[in-house]
This record gives sequence, C-alpha cells and structure tokens, in this order.
Amino acid sequence: MGMAIPTVKLGNTGLEVSTLVFGTIPLGGTGWRRDPAVKPDQAGEILARALDLGVSWWDTAENY
Repeated sequence: MGMAIPTVKLGNTGLEVSTLVFGTIPLGGTGWRRDPAVKPDQAGEILARALDLGVSWWDTAENY
C-alpha cells in the first residue's frame, strides 16, 4: 500500500509522531471555510487512508 510515513520523538514526552501533519479543515468546513471541500462520505475514507499510511499527528485548528 505504499511507504509508511516516518516518525520522530516528540520532545521528552516519549511519544512518536509522524513527520507529516494532516490538516483537517477541508474535511469539516469549520472556521473561515463553512463548506467542506470533501463530501462527508469521502472524509472517512481519507482519514482511514492517512491512518493506514502512519499519520499520527492531526491538525484540528478551526482556522489560521
């Protein structure tokens, strides 16, 4: 299914996080963008694929 995303240690927490952060604004349509760029049924597929690839760092900020 492709290459897994590398991980790094998060400071002194003992946690390992992916080196790629997944920005979720297009999935939820919050903040400055009220219309999701992705249909709700597609969002689950996208999130599942990201998990399969090893994403463990999710940016859920409402806006920037």
